[in-house]
Amino acid sequence: MMTLTDALLAASLIPLYVDLILRWKERHRISFSLQRFSEEAKKPIESNWGIRILHPNGPLEKCMVFYDGAKLPWWDKENECYYERFIPRGGGGNVRIPKGAEKEEARIIVKDGKTTILKRKFREIPIVPR
Repeated sequence: MMTLTDALLAASLIPLYVDLILRWKERHRISFSLQRFSEEAKKPIESNWGIRILHPNGPLEKCMVFYDGAKLPWWDKENECYYERFIPRGGGGNVRIPKGAEKEEARIIVKDGKTTILKRKFREIPIVPR
């Protein structure tokens, strides 16, 4: 039979396990710098604005950026238009926003495969010089 002391001991251990799990999740959460910049481009699409992902603390295997639900193309190769990319730890990449589609209230979603990593409105992303 469980005594009062055993019950109190068991109840005091629960917050410790919860804290341990939350710390583990925070330590393994991918974080990075998200920036927007103004620069005219003709390829891969005609565009005046871009979004930059910089210095993730872990690799992003299948990184995709969505702008109001539409995938944005990566701006690495002039002739090729692709929407998914590997970003190594500490690396980075740029995506382009189609000309005329720019809206301050647009919802930006960054995913790694099917996992959503970040959601932010376009106007909340800091503007940096190119």
